[in-house]
Amino acid sequence: MGGSFLILAILFSPHLRHLLSHRYLVFLGGISYGLYLLHATLIRTILATIIFSLPRRTEQRVVIVNEQGEQLRIDTIVTEVWRGWGFVRALAFGGWFVGLIYLSYVWRMKVDGFSLWMAKWVEEVASGRKAVLSAGQGHDVQDGKREGNGTVIEGMNGDVELGVLGKEVKD
Repeated sequence: MGGSFLILAILFSPHLRHLLSHRYLVFLGGISYGLYLLHATLIRTILATIIFSLPRRTEQRVVIVNEQGEQLRIDTIVTEVWRGWGFVRALAFGGWFVGLIYLSYVWRMKVDGFSLWMAKWVEEVASGRKAVLSAGQGHDVQDGKREGNGTVIEGMNGDVELGVLGKEVKD
């Protein structure tokens, strides 16, 4: 319900449309799927390694005993190694975040484009508009006939037309 009101507000408000069409927000919207897919993996691998491998502090366990040698308690003494490690961790997180944005951008440019091309190709093959074996781009199949050169096509009536790749086959 709230999402519907938000969509309606965006549709009817030129100010919101202008605000949400800012180039940085459009860029983040474009890489959002890559961010969604990559962030958990990169958090569990790279970020966790960076954050937990940096020395934070040393811990020392001390056993407190009385005069008879009986153990009273065990204390832990924590010593900070260097106070600047918090700043180093913040820089590491910032670098990880920039890397995540970059990898999401690469995902958008390489993987998304290939996925869209592959989905379109599968759709054309499944609908019969393109042959599975073709010599190159632009070999379309319409009503069981071959257009272009070098395809192996089974027509609508069951006839099989064989062509040598790169050679024109005459009907």
